[in-house]
Amino acid sequence: MTSFVIYIKEKTSKIKNGKQTGTGLIMPVFLFLLLLLIGFISSNPARTYSESFWQEQQEKAQDAVEEEVASIAANYYLAVTMANLGDIKEAKEKLDHFSDDIDSQEFAEKIESIIADNPKSLDELLILNFEAYYYIILEDYSRAAEIFADIIELDDKNIWARNFQAAAYIENDELETARELLYENLEIEEEDYTYFLLGYVYYEEGRTVLALQYLSNARQVFSDFVF
Repeated sequence: MTSFVIYIKEKTSKIKNGKQTGTGLIMPVFLFLLLLLIGFISSNPARTYSESFWQEQQEKAQDAVEEEVASIAANYYLAVTMANLGDIKEAKEKLDHFSDDIDSQEFAEKIESIIADNPKSLDELLILNFEAYYYIILEDYSRAAEIFADIIELDDKNIWARNFQAAAYIENDELETARELLYENLEIEEEDYTYFLLGYVYYEEGRTVLALQYLSNARQVFSDFVF
């Protein structure tokens, strides 16, 4: 692919310098490159989901909750969208509600049926998120981390999916793996929750100075989770 780009640049440079005859060659080469690029994109199944996707999903979830306030599925749907939009405190409160206050068998039946059957033909990304957070609630952090890896392939710039994957590794005492992921996350976006998780990792490792350094950057998240 790079060789074609270099070739285009060389042709363009010669045209500008008045040294190129037969300038009509540039258009066929450009069209060929464009077709090649389109073919690459269409053959690549990975997609990056924008924040607008999750905002749209949250609106649908809120409508579903308003229609049926006590619905386990609707409230779970809303919790998943909150997590993906960075509403960490609210998402955690809802997820804790499912693990602490809802009958585990009833919860499992509701969510497993959605994951397995997908009765409303929900987007693949949404189903994967339903599954990942389901395993977080069940405290099966290894399985959750695996599914978050699949989510990141589809939604690779979603810092929240990446942070929750790191959190799953932390819960599983895989601190080194979590730390590596969190540093990668900071390269994408400097986010308070990422700093908070890094601070927690260093605290668990007994590295107090580094823990305080990163926790001081967590600001509101630190306040929400500690006080």
